[in-house]
Amino acid sequence: MADDSFDEKLKPAAERIDAEAIGEPGSRRFRVLAIVDAETHIIWLEKEQLRRLSDALIQVLAALPETESPIEESSALPFATNSRSQFRAGRMELGYEESTSRILLVVHDIEAESDETAAFVCSISRGQAATLAANSEAVIAAGRPICPLCGEPMTGDTHACVKQNGHFPHHLEEIEPDEES
Repeated sequence: MADDSFDEKLKPAAERIDAEAIGEPGSRRFRVLAIVDAETHIIWLEKEQLRRLSDALIQVLAALPETESPIEESSALPFATNSRSQFRAGRMELGYEESTSRILLVVHDIEAESDETAAFVCSISRGQAATLAANSEAVIAAGRPICPLCGEPMTGDTHACVKQNGHFPHHLEEIEPDEES
């Protein structure tokens, strides 16, 4: 009986799921919005959490066997951004439900007293997972450019790169491959 109730918890299918950033690059906030059972759920994440979620979705999709089922399109339902169902993500888990060929997304609230009960659980189609991963990557890429040497976000026209001890005489765009500094 306990297994049946657990299975029922994992069954809610997302009607729509997407990622977005709010604010200006350098001070953005990231969130995943999902409509499940006609209710909008908002999961606030750090940029790195969103990046890891995207990477994990891509890995899960690559590991899944090919299927001949048609790719489901997400609904065009609008998100209710004033939803009362909002929380900050802590631990996140992905799974795969073979019987429905859907990916399970389980997210725990970072501020919850107990980590046993998930704050959000839904299943998404392969198409929704691929779209979420691609949109997440686009949202992340729309921020400040990343320094190719140290991996830190670059601000302004110049960048004091720690790999160059803060002394780099050129703008990164000015460097020719043959030019030595």
